[in-house]
Amino acid sequence: LFALIYAIYFLYVREQRAGASLRRRMVLASMRALVLLVLVVIWLEPVLATDIHRTVESFTLLLVDGSASMGLRDRYPNAEDARRVERALAGTPGAQPAELTREQLAEAVLNRDEARVIRELAERNAVHVFRFADKLVPVGQVTATGTVVEKPQSGKEGERAAGEGENPASRPAAFRIPHAAFGNATDVGRAIRQAVESQGGAPIAGVVVISDGRFNHGEPAEVVARYARNKKIPIIAVGVGDPSPPRNVTVAAVEAPPNVFVKDPFKVTAHLRAAGLDNARVRVELLEKPRDASAAVPADSKEAAVGPGGRIEPVTFDRRIGEAREVNLIVRVPPVEAETLTDDNQQEVTVRALENKIRVLLISGGPTWEYQFLSRLLERDATFNTRDRSPAPSWLSRA
Repeated sequence: LFALIYAIYFLYVREQRAGASLRRRMVLASMRALVLLVLVVIWLEPVLATDIHRTVESFTLLLVDGSASMGLRDRYPNAEDARRVERALAGTPGAQPAELTREQLAEAVLNRDEARVIRELAERNAVHVFRFADKLVPVGQVTATGTVVEKPQSGKEGERAAGEGENPASRPAAFRIPHAAFGNATDVGRAIRQAVESQGGAPIAGVVVISDGRFNHGEPAEVVARYARNKKIPIIAVGVGDPSPPRNVTVAAVEAPPNVFVKDPFKVTAHLRAAGLDNARVRVELLEKPRDASAAVPADSKEAAVGPGGRIEPVTFDRRIGEAREVNLIVRVPPVEAETLTDDNQQEVTVRALENKIRVLLISGGPTWEYQFLSRLLERDATFNTRDRSPAPSWLSRA
């Protein structure tokens, strides 16, 4: 552009036209340069723009697992895992990892130092807190100013859908996460969807999920991740509990006849299964508790081997009841080391012992070997009352 303008002025200065003074030639050169400048400006397409900066409030969603599995206590057999939990509980007076359930552990960390973790999250975005299991329950909100807005819980267990009858009440105090497990299933996908949709299209900065990581209901993790990726919402998962495989022994069923006769032998069969105890041995105890007794007494015990995959062969006990009464037979497995769940370690069954004997009428045409064998067998058994209807031998009649 500058080269063209220079060329225009150079040519007009050198041009010798009749009647054209230098001043007129400079005016004509300036007009041509101006036209050239206008064409260049048109080619560059200038736009007059106004920049408007606007701050749009976004939210951080904090989802705390409230399913039944969060009520378990972990023993942390791995020393490094135990130290990690102790570091997380640093500053919480009287908190011992082995004494806290998973949900109490999460509550202790979140509420430590006047809910410092939640308030630091709220410095950038307001934090909406939810509990979830098979459904989503709103707990409250923490704003950037530190104001705590708690949503009152209705119903016996404080369960209700997101966004119903909020009536919030503000108070500048530590934010408390209720730690009563209220659901039997963990549906993370449904909880994330409901939490995001409850914001009415407002921007979501991220979703923080605190859970023991057990998906047993709803969508798999891959579908949940795809949903969040499509909405460009990051999910931060925080695991709670012992990461090692759980150790557990379950008395699945106990089989025994409901009615037996006094002193009649019968069998009690226990079906067990185990997890995380391959190639170990467990002790199986049989306890007897009469209906009118206050405590059960040990009756027998055996050891069972745990095979691959937690398979245990059925354990059978031989029993007999000496008098007519109703007895509760309890099959129990003492808790093994670092066992997570002990509520399923025993099962019981009721057996009624009857006093009446079985009345048998034995009829035979003669004293055959079969008759002799069967009659002696029944006579020796105290549960049978036998009547003989066989003809007497001829030699006995003559005698």
